[in-house]
Amino acid sequence: MTDNNNSKRRIFIREHVYKRDNHLDQIEFEFIDDLESESSIKRNYSLWLTRDHYTKAILRQYGYSTNKMPTFEEYIDAVRPLIAGHCCSEHDLRRAFNIFDQHQNGIIELHEFYRFISIIGRSTTEEKILNFIERVNISNDKNLNYEQFKQFVRLGHGREMLVNVSLEE
Repeated sequence: MTDNNNSKRRIFIREHVYKRDNHLDQIEFEFIDDLESESSIKRNYSLWLTRDHYTKAILRQYGYSTNKMPTFEEYIDAVRPLIAGHCCSEHDLRRAFNIFDQHQNGIIELHEFYRFISIIGRSTTEEKILNFIERVNISNDKNLNYEQFKQFVRLGHGREMLVNVSLEE
């Protein structure tokens, strides 16, 4: 990606997986936003997700009625494309969309999206998430259809949203 000042922006994403008893236990997404210019701006972010934190967050927010919530592995599959952005495959985007779309009605409703994102950023609000959704939702219905979700992810809005909500704590 290049801007008018002949500077180049590169985004690096690393994924570190930690297993216990042959099951995914923790994952760290590390992303480096490197703007090569005269000022050479470089920002590093790291997002840790653990099975224990996920389970505790689900129980804290929803009690024991977690049968509608995805497994930790499915949760990671839903979050991974938000982080990967434009590097994400069509298959991974479709899988993430279907996980977020808990009612399976072809749209991700604001409260469905909030339910997932609030696990990472407990202090986030639906309004903060809506600010990101509105960047691609021209119908202002607070929902994302698949094409809008794909645009949201590929333009990096998902990654930016995750960075912002994870820094709120």
